[in-house]
Amino acid sequence: MRDRQVKVKRPGASLRVRVPAMVAGAAVVMLCAVAFLSFHSARTILRDGIEARFAALLQARADGLADWFAAQERALLVQTGSSMMQDALFEFDAIWLKDKAGTRTALIADYVTGNPHPPVERHKLAAGEGHKLYARAHGHYHPQLLAVTEEGGLADLYLVNLDGDVVYSAAKGGDFAANLQDGDLAETGLGRAWRAAVAAGSGAVVFEDFTPYGPADASAGFFATPVTGMGTTIGFAVLQVRPGALAGVLAKGLSPGEGARARLVGRDGAIRATSDPAGAHVPIGDSAAFRRALAGETVGLVRHETGGAVPHLISMRPFSAMGGDWVLEADIPVAAAMAPVARLRAMLLGVVAVCVAVAAGLAVVFSRLLTRPILQLQDRVAAMRHGDLDSPVPSRQRRHEIGWLAGDLDDLRNQLARAAEQERQAAAQQKAARRQEQAAQQEARDQKRVVDLLSQAISRLETGDLTARVEGDVPAKYDILRAGLNAAIARLRDTVVSISGIAGAIDNGARDIETSLQGVRGQAETQATDLADTAAALKQLTQSVSEAADGTLAAEQGMQATIEEVRRNEATVTEARTTMEEISASADRILSVTTLIDSVAYQTNLLALNASVEAARAGEAGKGFGVVAAEVRDLAERTAQAASDIKRQLDGNARMIGAGTGAVSRLAECFTSMITRLHGASASIAAISTAAQEQSDSVRQIDAAVSRLDTRTRQNAARMAELHEAGVTMAGEAARLRELSGDFRTSDDASRPCTMSGAA
Repeated sequence: MRDRQVKVKRPGASLRVRVPAMVAGAAVVMLCAVAFLSFHSARTILRDGIEARFAALLQARADGLADWFAAQERALLVQTGSSMMQDALFEFDAIWLKDKAGTRTALIADYVTGNPHPPVERHKLAAGEGHKLYARAHGHYHPQLLAVTEEGGLADLYLVNLDGDVVYSAAKGGDFAANLQDGDLAETGLGRAWRAAVAAGSGAVVFEDFTPYGPADASAGFFATPVTGMGTTIGFAVLQVRPGALAGVLAKGLSPGEGARARLVGRDGAIRATSDPAGAHVPIGDSAAFRRALAGETVGLVRHETGGAVPHLISMRPFSAMGGDWVLEADIPVAAAMAPVARLRAMLLGVVAVCVAVAAGLAVVFSRLLTRPILQLQDRVAAMRHGDLDSPVPSRQRRHEIGWLAGDLDDLRNQLARAAEQERQAAAQQKAARRQEQAAQQEARDQKRVVDLLSQAISRLETGDLTARVEGDVPAKYDILRAGLNAAIARLRDTVVSISGIAGAIDNGARDIETSLQGVRGQAETQATDLADTAAALKQLTQSVSEAADGTLAAEQGMQATIEEVRRNEATVTEARTTMEEISASADRILSVTTLIDSVAYQTNLLALNASVEAARAGEAGKGFGVVAAEVRDLAERTAQAASDIKRQLDGNARMIGAGTGAVSRLAECFTSMITRLHGASASIAAISTAAQEQSDSVRQIDAAVSRLDTRTRQNAARMAELHEAGVTMAGEAARLRELSGDFRTSDDASRPCTMSGAA
């Protein structure tokens, strides 16, 4: 009931409500500021890390693509420099020139429209049925050229003559037997690559950028170079490559599932190749970042959105190779890149909520402890105002300002009690003398004025106003009350001012300590992380060196056993070698006859073929010479057939004798070379074993030292974290103390002294 009366008389939030609210509010502001700064720093660090990673990724992709283009160029020059490819182009061209129209029709019917294999497997046909002469040459060269195509990961390999006719294709697509000079393929990537090779000259390799290629129904790029023989250009070799060949180079270093990708972009903004062939090929578009990259500038991490697609963080740099200019681009979805920041934000919000709840609880408890004795004093003053001067004043035993105030109030109660007693005595003597009655009445009025004045000062004191003073015309006998109350209020005000100043000094010192410790803590944590990575790397190195030392020791022991075994078998192999050499000499004399006949037949056939080509070029004047050449070719074929019959008779014995002779010879040479190399390898392995053991001992010592340093660094980082938390706690407590002391009014400028009106 008494609390309710006080609230009715003095509306507004009490200290029990304001103190928890102020502490909780300060905690919310501080924690939100810390959470915001932490979140902003983490996001900045993550973005910088992604930018550095993409810069290194783009540099590695540029190096990888440059190596890939250089490897394709070297491989093409090596292949065109081989006699096999030169002979194949010369022979295919010679067959083609005899009858261009008829040969084109026959080859398309044999290898394209009439190919028994499905379109993706047409390369499996070794020889057609319609054109016998081309089929024979194709059956001889196609396996070798197809092996070059498959080993290089190529989509197709073309041989093109000087007139632009595709006289050979490994894949046998729709472009086989077509003309690149004035046909439908003249303006495709294949036609442009052939014309560029014609203009480049001997020894140069040109590249035509990836563009849609109709016969392949896909995007394709082309490498082309002239093929020379006997110092003159006899045709051209063209390689067809698909963008998928670059996917492995672009995907190197990217983790599956994280959403990051690398792409090669043309100057038109279209995607040439990507590390994610299954993904959507959305063009880059004419963005400011893309134009900067085209101008030769490396673009850092920027946000990119195109056509309502998922927003990405994108980085670009220019790339040039073999006369072509592209842009290398790496990107990652914003959501995937910022997933750690989202998790950190959720964690920080949870921590802020928990800390605010704890701060609010502590503030409620602290406010209860602080305001309970003040409320008790307030109730006691109210009782005194209503005339209860007999009940004792609570909290007098407390050894702080509230206890001192309670003591002064108790003295005031005693004085008021004595004054009241005197008033009662004066009233009893009122009948004795009229003058005494009037004096007693005046005394009562004075006492009432003094009590009212004191009540006003105490009421202002209840609201926290420490500037209240009891001033004015007070009777001399009550002056002690005025002086006592004024002294008590002044003492309380000085105490509160001192507390506020001390709290401010503690708050500033705690914030300085917190700032310093936060920097030291970050440095210690960074040092601890670096040392942990170094320790882990050294442990792996120690294990690897130890394993290498054990392996070299085992290898040395095995090498010695192998040397002994080889020495025991060397004598037997030497005897077998002598015997097989005698048999081989006899077999060689027999086979030399058939070899000579076959060689003569092959040379005769080739000469007849060349004569047929020259007769075809001569036109009508060479028809008779062509008939003679055909007869000579038939005679050469019959001679070759006879040589083949003789060779089949001797093939069984010659094959076995030759194989046995070669095997025994190689075995003998292998044993001799093996013993020499085994001795050298044994000495090398012994030296390696000794060096590996010494390295293992040194690395173990380094590993132990780094482990000790890592342990001490982690302990220092833990101590810095504890000091940082203590500084934060001290700053919070000092702020709360300063806020509590701020509720008291201590300024003299705003003081409202209590004065007594009227004369005594």
